[in-house]
Amino acid sequence: MATAFHRTLRQLERDGIWRSLILTVIAGLILGAWVGWAVMARVNLYVTSTSARLEVDRAVHSIESPVSGRVIESRLKLGQEVTAGEVLLRLNADAEQYSLREENEKLAALEPEIRALHAQAATLEQARREETRAAQAALQETRERMHEAEAPARFAEQELSRLELLRAEHLIPERDYQRGRADAEPALRH
Repeated sequence: MATAFHRTLRQLERDGIWRSLILTVIAGLILGAWVGWAVMARVNLYVTSTSARLEVDRAVHSIESPVSGRVIESRLKLGQEVTAGEVLLRLNADAEQYSLREENEKLAALEPEIRALHAQAATLEQARREETRAAQAALQETRERMHEAEAPARFAEQELSRLELLRAEHLIPERDYQRGRADAEPALRH
């Protein structure tokens, strides 16, 4: 049994040194990393205080400009109190001024066109009124002509009925009846 124990002891010596060495190196690396983190890491420290206070009225407010541009003058100072409507920054407004000038020139160019269109509209309105007056005058003239044409037609109807009555009673010759009828027909057609 001494030989079997001797072989077991040798096997343990051979396997145990390398394993122990590897485990020791790994443990050393882990311990070194932990010590490095403890020394190098930044940790936030929160402390409570009985005398600290929070001032809300001095809070920072963002300022927004209604237009974009390059700042050419600043009237801001650290801790300065400002009121509504106070000028804080001046922006380079050359592009906006050029644009405004261009729009004003376009507007000025449109003024003569607008006046011309108003004059044209007034002329057309005047022409429409004159045309309406002319149409009313033509209508009145047509009514008067029709009235003038109705009078001879009524007279011709009366004359024809008188001639027919006289013919029925044999008081006029047939020739006079035919002549009177021929004279009344053109007036009756209109």
